[in-house]
This record gives sequence, structure tokens and C-alpha cells, in this order.
Amino acid sequence: MIELFFKWIKQHLRLTKIWSTKPQGIWNQMFLSLIAYGLSLIVKLQTNSNKSAWEFFRLLQTYLFKTVGSFKRALKRKKKRTSKGRQKVPIPKPKVKPDFGDVALDKTELKKKKHK
Repeated sequence: MIELFFKWIKQHLRLTKIWSTKPQGIWNQMFLSLIAYGLSLIVKLQTNSNKSAWEFFRLLQTYLFKTVGSFKRALKRKKKRTSKGRQKVPIPKPKVKPDFGDVALDKTELKKKKHK
């Protein structure tokens, strides 16, 4: 359970860089990131955003020093391009050699016939 908790902290709170080596500094950083996560979750719920957590955090960081109206417009904006997923690569058809008869044969083909 402890390992899952720290994995969740690394993934969601983005505590990849620790700013202090003292235990109190590490606790402070964890509490601050939990508070920031909780506040952003409250804002996400109040705006009725259907964006994922990562999209919401990215928009929040982008519009941090801009107006609230521009942030709300960005939340309601739809994606410009849609992904069709991984497309299958068509299998190429084998090339068919033209049949000209026995008039002129390549030397490579003669060598192949002799080795068989």
C-alpha cells in the first residue's frame, strides 16, 4: 500500500524533484502539492470540465497568469484534430514478372536453374 501511495504521488502530484533533504522539507513539499491538487480538483468540478486530469493541469499551468475568462474558454474548447488510432499498413501485393517466353533469359535465372 505504501508503494502504491508513493507511485500515486509521483504520477499525480509530480513530485519528481525533491527540493529539500530534511524530512520536514519533504513533508512540506508533499502537503503543498496535495493542497494544490485538491484546489485544482475543486476548480475542475466547479467548471464542469470533461477534460482529463493531465489536460486540466496543462491548461491551468498555461493560463496561470492570464484572465479567468480565457481559462474558461480554453476549458470549453474542443480538440482540433481527432485521432483515428493506429492505422493498419496495407500488405503490398507481390510483383508479377511478365512472361516473355524463352527468347531472352537473364544469366541470373540460368544460374539459379543450374544450381537446382
